[in-house]
Amino acid sequence: MARFVNPRPQVVDGNGDPIVGASLYFFEPGSSTLKTIYSDSALSLATTNPQLTDSDGRFDDIFLSGTYKVVLEDEDGVTIYTADPVGSTSTGQWEDWDSGTTYVIGDFVQGSDGEYYRSLTDNNIGNDPTTSPANWELLYLGRVWNTNVTYGLGDTVYGSDGYLYISRINSNLSNDPTTDRVNWWPGSPEHIAVTAAGTDTYTATYGETAYRTGWQYYITFTNANTAAAPTINLDSLGAKTIKKDGGIALDAGDIPAGHEAILRYDGTDMILLNPAIQLNVSTHQETDSTDITLAAPGAANTIGSSFSFDVPTKGLLYVDLNEGQIDAVTNTINPIIGIKISATEYFPQYDDNGTPNYSSPLGAAAAGTANIYSGNNSGSFPMSIEGLSVPTGTQTVSFIIAEADSDSGGTLKGTVTTTRISLVAQEVE
Repeated sequence: MARFVNPRPQVVDGNGDPIVGASLYFFEPGSSTLKTIYSDSALSLATTNPQLTDSDGRFDDIFLSGTYKVVLEDEDGVTIYTADPVGSTSTGQWEDWDSGTTYVIGDFVQGSDGEYYRSLTDNNIGNDPTTSPANWELLYLGRVWNTNVTYGLGDTVYGSDGYLYISRINSNLSNDPTTDRVNWWPGSPEHIAVTAAGTDTYTATYGETAYRTGWQYYITFTNANTAAAPTINLDSLGAKTIKKDGGIALDAGDIPAGHEAILRYDGTDMILLNPAIQLNVSTHQETDSTDITLAAPGAANTIGSSFSFDVPTKGLLYVDLNEGQIDAVTNTINPIIGIKISATEYFPQYDDNGTPNYSSPLGAAAAGTANIYSGNNSGSFPMSIEGLSVPTGTQTVSFIIAEADSDSGGTLKGTVTTTRISLVAQEVE
């Protein structure tokens, strides 16, 4: 709250009598250079400097621009006082920046470029905000869209949905940015995902007037793709082939029904940046009443029957021991499970210190110890298809179990072994 200060104080002598002809000088702070003063609040009418007291010992109205050094002399030129600085140490907020005003942290001004700035320092004087980033922070003020305001090209507003929009035209009046894609473009396009209709030959309305190279489009597909070269036509601008990164053709199901896809236009095609991860899962459950004497890898025991499985060209194979129980009968055993394709065995890899690479073995157990690995201790052991050079395509596969240590001959008590093992293939695009 501002305190009232007498705008026209009276200059008196020691007896209380008015001093006629006293002089009040206004200088640049810290100097003897006279600085302009004004007789009006708009600072448009410069007035006499120094000012002289009238017959009542008073001065006319004086208005200042910034800060000054002020010297009062009596009628004989004897200095009564000197004050430095005098005037505003902080201008009215959001006013034009003044080189003579001392600003403090948090003051707001408008620069000569029409932009607004916030002071970052105290005693901030003489630092032009348009060229002094150490002292001034440039502000971009958010405007909320108003149907009565005419916006220009590049103007930004916040819509009623809270998102930022950019005007695409001049003379942009009464066009609601939340629904108008012809005249407004969202600052963050991911929030305007649209729905594509059709199957393989998709269409969608995005509000575009031309495809933009490098631009990302957010599309929700109603139907899955079945073709390797599906197309999408936005705003009737022409069909563009949808491909995976690197120009790779799609596989059926890379766009599943309901998929929220991100497409990037590369100037020729639409690149699908987030194809769906497709899983090929085969589950096998085995109950074996025969004890198994474990052999070392290379002569592993088969669990259950072989089955046909489609191995992708790249990605991971997961051997999942989902539930079941494995018991040790004789010797200390350290079993590991894997898969066998043709005559080749593939096990999850681990180092000599037991630190998992792809996974770790099931866990060692002394002779007679039950429940080495069971349903409440289940896990998934991934293997790299490419890293292990696993054959791809349709293969005949069987689950295998072996002794991880160099010694062998540990026996599994098959009469109480009930195991459910799954093989999951995850193709990495």
